[in-house]
Amino acid sequence: QPRLAVLSGGKGGVGVTTLAINIAISMVDQGLRVVLIDADLYRADIAPLCNLPERGHVGDILSARRDIHEVLERGPGGILVVPGVWAPEHKVPFSQHSQERLMRQIRSLGRHADVVLIDVGSAAVDAVLRFWLGANEVILVTTPDAVSVMDCYATVKTAIAGGADPQTLRLIVNRVQQEAEAEDVFRRMEQSVRRF
Repeated sequence: QPRLAVLSGGKGGVGVTTLAINIAISMVDQGLRVVLIDADLYRADIAPLCNLPERGHVGDILSARRDIHEVLERGPGGILVVPGVWAPEHKVPFSQHSQERLMRQIRSLGRHADVVLIDVGSAAVDAVLRFWLGANEVILVTTPDAVSVMDCYATVKTAIAGGADPQTLRLIVNRVQQEAEAEDVFRRMEQSVRRF
């Protein structure tokens, strides 16, 4: 069974998708077999950023129209990509049943992938909590911006209240000018989480 990491942001525009693509390519460079899944309900950008055709998408798996192996596309650096759904005319089922179907499909990648990264963007925690609960790691992305940090903290609080394991949570502070800036954000987040 592949290792599963979910990348998530408290608010949009913090760089979750760019980080997901770069982390995936970096892992492939280290010799790992990586599948990157675009499960961002509001802004499915991985396929266009990777110049991939729109032959199939995560919505096909969620609605049981296709198997995960049928929608995989070869992306930059050798990553395998499951494109997201970006067109508003597509109604994507995101029920517990459809998410469990996707998780079963992900587990079936065991012989083909060492790591699966799921980009859920800044979707509401209740919509993606099942992904969080099934993940080995949840990577939260924020920027030093005060609103971004507050939204990230609110996401953590909601996820933990929903049953997420705090031991799986990781934090990336994106768009910093100096390392001290990232350390300050991490310290503030850690203090808030421990206190509340």
